[in-house]
Amino acid sequence: MKKVWEGAGSLLVFWGLAGLVHELVGWFRFWGLLGRLPLVDGHEWIASAVILVLGVILVVVAEEMAGRPAGPKISAAGEGGASVSADADRARPE
Repeated sequence: MKKVWEGAGSLLVFWGLAGLVHELVGWFRFWGLLGRLPLVDGHEWIASAVILVLGVILVVVAEEMAGRPAGPKISAAGEGGASVSADADRARPE
């Protein structure tokens, strides 16, 4: 799953950078896909910046997912030693 998020994030970063370069310099004429959408007509550079930021966020989230285990380890109640009650951390009145 990490590879899918990284791939999607990298694609969005590339698409956002290509859109920004197209809007600022005029290069990558065929890669400016946002110019063909009527929803963002006139605001292509803002949409490209938003796509770039979303792509960076996806890549960062994918990198954070790499270090996490699949889920919490839950042991049985009687297994692994003495059980600790929920009130053990509270201070007792004297």
